Amino acid sequence: MDNFDLKKYLAEGKLNEEVKSFSFDSVDLGILIDGLGWIIEYQEGVAPDDYISDVKYLLKKLEGEVNETIVKEGDEDGGAEEEAFDAEFQSAANQIAATIGRELKDKKGENPEELNEAVVTSIIAGVLTGNAVLGFISKMSAKLMKKLNWKKGEDFAEKVHKWAHDNEKSFQEPIRRVLAFFIKDKTKLDLTVKAIYAIVVGSMAAGYGVSAVSSLEKADWFNSSLSALKTLAKSDEAVANAFPAIKSLMV
Repeated sequence: MDNFDLKKYLAEGKLNEEVKSFSFDSVDLGILIDGLGWIIEYQEGVAPDDYISDVKYLLKKLEGEVNETIVKEGDEDGGAEEEAFDAEFQSAANQIAATIGRELKDKKGENPEELNEAVVTSIIAGVLTGNAVLGFISKMSAKLMKKLNWKKGEDFAEKVHKWAHDNEKSFQEPIRRVLAFFIKDKTKLDLTVKAIYAIVVGSMAAGYGVSAVSSLEKADWFNSSLSALKTLAKSDEAVANAFPAIKSLMV
C-alpha cells in the first residue's frame, strides 16, 4: 500500500471501471429504495427542496429498475411471477412501515408524553385495519394461493410454510426500523414486529376459512409469531377486537 498512487489510479480511470462492474439484484435495489423512502419521510421539510426533489426522482428511477430486474431475474430462473409477487409483498411492508412511522411521528408531535405503549399499539392497529392494508391482504392472499396452487382441504400452514419463512425477515425489517424510534425496549420491539407479521399472515389465512386459520395455530414454524401476537393482544384488547377474523389466534 505504500507504493499506491491514488492520482495515477484515478487518472487511468480504474475507479470508473470498477464502479461500472457493480451489479444490483432486486434485493439490493429494494434496500436502496427503502433508504430513499426514509430520507423523504424524515427529511422532507427539513432538507433543501431541491435535494428532496432529486431524491424523489432517483426513487422513481430505482423503482423502474426493480421492475426490470425482477423480470430479468425471473427470465433467468423461470420465476418471474414469483419474484414479482415477493417484490410486491416487500413494497407493501415498506408502505406499512412508512404509514406507521408517519402516524406515530404526528402523534408524538402533538404530545410526546402521550406516546406510550397503548397509544403505539392503537396506532398500529389503526394502520393495519385501514382500507389500503385490508385491500392489500385480500389481494395478496388470492395471489399467494394461486401461486402455490392451494386446493380446498389442503393444510394451509404447510402450503405457505416455505414462502412465509423466506419472506418473514424482509417484511419485518422496514417495520422494525421505523418502530425502533418509538419503542426503545428491544424485547417489546421484537414482539410487536412479530405480532404485526402474524396479523398479516393470519389475515391472509382468514380469507380461506376457519380451517386455514386453525392450521396456522397448530404450525410449529408459526409459534414465535403467534406467541408475540397473543402477548400483544393480552396487553391491549383493542388488538383482538380490531381483527375479529383471527381472534381465535389471540386467545
